[in-house]
Amino acid sequence: MWRQVEEKYDLINCIGCSAHGFNLIISDIVKIDVIKNVIRFAQAIVKEIRDSPLRLAKYRESDDATELKYAVKT
Repeated sequence: MWRQVEEKYDLINCIGCSAHGFNLIISDIVKIDVIKNVIRFAQAIVKEIRDSPLRLAKYRESDDATELKYAVKT
């Protein structure tokens, strides 16, 4: 479709949505086995800390602690 528009109108250049392109790239990256394992490992660490009030309190005492969040589909 874009090619037809560009051929018909010399002054029009069609450019795809960069956010959509970025989303497609990330979707492909998270399908790689090594990346899947890293994500699972990180999720397990977050779960281990969040499931223990003592561990969570110790984590929050850290100067550079950020809020731990569970992964969600977007």
